[in-house]
Amino acid sequence: MHLRTRVAAHDRLDAHVLRAIAETGVQGRSRTAVLERCVFEALTAATRGADLVVVGARGKTLLRQAVPRPVTRRLARGA
Repeated sequence: MHLRTRVAAHDRLDAHVLRAIAETGVQGRSRTAVLERCVFEALTAATRGADLVVVGARGKTLLRQAVPRPVTRRLARGA
């Protein structure tokens, strides 16, 4: 991906995040990044049960799918 295309995509992404913060009022730390297709596919594969290890200059991090919560049903009081 060309640098100009990457920068434009990143600017659009930042604008979406800022709009979502303004609309919802939810805030927190966020960092945006534009990824190459193969990296994006590896990250999304992690959401399908695969483990993903991210290795950087400061060490490695294991990202894995969150354990799904069991579905609960609320019973009416007195039931």
